Amino acid sequence: MFFPLLSLILLSSSTLALAFDVILHPSRLTRLILLAVFTPIGTILCLLPMSRTQHTSVRIGMASVGSFGTVQAIALLAHISSWAEVWDRLWIDNGGSWGTGQEKGLSAAFCLFVLLGTACDWFLRRRLGENPDEVSCHP
Repeated sequence: MFFPLLSLILLSSSTLALAFDVILHPSRLTRLILLAVFTPIGTILCLLPMSRTQHTSVRIGMASVGSFGTVQAIALLAHISSWAEVWDRLWIDNGGSWGTGQEKGLSAAFCLFVLLGTACDWFLRRRLGENPDEVSCHP
């Protein structure tokens, strides 16, 4: 019952770390350290019993997963190998197609999608509340 939730939380932290790896282009050791640091910190923040911290962490994490999937789909359809094979960055020192204009454009799209997803979730929570099924839409 908790396995899908935990795996989604782990995925949210790791996709955020991988996106930072693509945007920043650090060395391979730094990429691995970023992934090793982001994943447990993001998981702990999502599982904390404090609702304000938990909701913010889950909001950013889910926006990251959605943005990562969208950018990955665009990269696969457009044959942009730097984002299509983003998991390769964990074991390859340097790639030939890294740092191109297409990669920078997809990195900017990732950041924009994360901001839009987080802002949309914030707006819906502010407008409809925690449980939108209980909100009456009629005046």
